[in-house]
Amino acid sequence: MIALNSQQQRLLVFELNRNGEGSFSIPMLFKFSDRLNTSVLKKSVEFLLEHHGIFKIKIDQKSLSFTNSIDQNPVKVVKNLNESEVDSFIKEECQQKIAIDSEYLYRFLIIESEERTYLFFNIHHIIWDGTSTSVFLSNLKKVYESLVAGIEPSIKKESELKYDDYIVRQKAYQDNLPEGYSDFFQTLPLPEIPIDKFREKENLSFGKMTNFKISKNRIEKFCRTHEITPYVLFASVFSILVHRYTGLESFHLGVPLLGRFSREDLISLGFYASTSLLPINIDLSSTLKTINNIRGSVNQHRCFSKVGFEKIKEAFSDEVYKIFYMYQDFSLKKFEMAGIEYERKHLNSGLPHSDLDLWIANYADHIEGGFHFSPDLFLPETVERFQEDFLFILNDLTEESDKSLQEIGLSFEHKEALSKFGHGKKDEFQDSWLVSFEQFAEKYPNEVAIETKNSQMNYQELSSYSNKIANYLRSRFSKPEIIAVELSRSPKLI
Repeated sequence: MIALNSQQQRLLVFELNRNGEGSFSIPMLFKFSDRLNTSVLKKSVEFLLEHHGIFKIKIDQKSLSFTNSIDQNPVKVVKNLNESEVDSFIKEECQQKIAIDSEYLYRFLIIESEERTYLFFNIHHIIWDGTSTSVFLSNLKKVYESLVAGIEPSIKKESELKYDDYIVRQKAYQDNLPEGYSDFFQTLPLPEIPIDKFREKENLSFGKMTNFKISKNRIEKFCRTHEITPYVLFASVFSILVHRYTGLESFHLGVPLLGRFSREDLISLGFYASTSLLPINIDLSSTLKTINNIRGSVNQHRCFSKVGFEKIKEAFSDEVYKIFYMYQDFSLKKFEMAGIEYERKHLNSGLPHSDLDLWIANYADHIEGGFHFSPDLFLPETVERFQEDFLFILNDLTEESDKSLQEIGLSFEHKEALSKFGHGKKDEFQDSWLVSFEQFAEKYPNEVAIETKNSQMNYQELSSYSNKIANYLRSRFSKPEIIAVELSRSPKLI
């Protein structure tokens, strides 16, 4: 039996709350510029599966631990696909989730097209994180190039996956937290980005993603001029976007943490990553002041980078964050194996971390990004508009000198969207709220709006009933005034 660390235990609880259906799988695709030796690549992957203990385990839910499990045929080869068929094949594979009670917590595929080789793998998050991918690819390069050269590979063998030492070190850190952590992770308002659909208790549908690709030239120039990192810049643009749609000046971004405390952790495969919070403070008078505020938060956050999510959550009574920001920097990495270059493709991992996730991948010659969202909450065209607004703000911010937040990134479409959601005068907000309710009732008339033990009312009925009352009151009172209503606690009161 191998004990789960605290991050894995938390993830297991999340997974079981979703019926253990595999909501937290991590699919990855690597597209090579030419064809590799498939036979050698298969042997290389199998060599690593044999040498790393995480590929020989499954979850024992009762004891919250790992038990042994060995796949006799771990790597599959798919041949004779043309380039147009690969994309649809990969999309289907991404939706084949790996359930928490599966015999094996991973799936490896080598795909041969007419022009190139692809390597695809999908691994459950409970045994894998972003650093594991980097370590695995580094090992795979060494093994493949050794086998091609006819040399026996030399990789440190990990017969077991042990978190015992890690758990001890993690606990020691949580028991001796640095001063100021409780002030840094203070409670802030939750940013409620307007959604299109009625919110269920759990959003279980397979997530959707948008995608954009932009040049690095202007980004790098702006970052050099203002002495900030791209991480800070994109966090700032995302925060300005969230402010525009929520009206909040202070809130948290959910962000991932490396969660590795030693060199041994850094070169191991497994799940060490955790989640943390980045406090955001918007300065309405200046975009540069807002960026500096966020740069200060990022710098201060480094002092608390080992504070676990469980410790942070102690200060919160309910939800901790509603939006999530993930930035990956590959700008200094060269992706090649035996002289053949490859692209690392960002794939839809299924369940978003929050209502709206922003992902950014910084490569050597370009930047990719997009939004990951639940179709249970948003229509695709709404998130496409979020993305357009995000890119408009980014372009305006990196092109112009300092502005107030009211001046930057306001396209006509953006102004229309903001007026719809009512971040203006009080009466405008009230009007837009009523308009939004009517629009929702028209779009989803049969959705349940109110439900009690004995009855329920859909949005069409609620809208009709409320309009009748409003028309009656207007007929009785000629001037706008506050009217007291006395009713028992029931759907009619609403």
